[in-house]
Amino acid sequence: MTIDLYMVGATCFLLMALIMLQGASGTLMNGIGWGLSNRQTAAKDSPFYDRLSRTITNHIHAMLMFVPLVFILHMADLSTTMTMRATIIFVIARLAYAVVYVMGITFIRSLMWGVGFLSTLALLPALFGSG
Repeated sequence: MTIDLYMVGATCFLLMALIMLQGASGTLMNGIGWGLSNRQTAAKDSPFYDRLSRTITNHIHAMLMFVPLVFILHMADLSTTMTMRATIIFVIARLAYAVVYVMGITFIRSLMWGVGFLSTLALLPALFGSG
């Protein structure tokens, strides 16, 4: 298995961790009864919970671009040192993005989003034969 595929796994693991953190945060905020209910009553949200929700949505959007590219590169046996570096940078940037977004740090959040997006774009040359 390539480093690229390991980074897909790490990206999935990050999503699972964010979802678990959001669930725990919602339950702490609204009580165990709400956490175990069918949630017909609206939850009391906190800014932390709201930022987690937006982080999860953004992470899913990033995965929708990243994961298919990595799978295509892997299936076509086009994984290179460049793709390996780009996927590692992507995971580090997404982790940093999640941490700073949840903490409410705006400038670094945008910077990390850009690094993650650029590392996704860096996969394209390998796909089109110039990587």
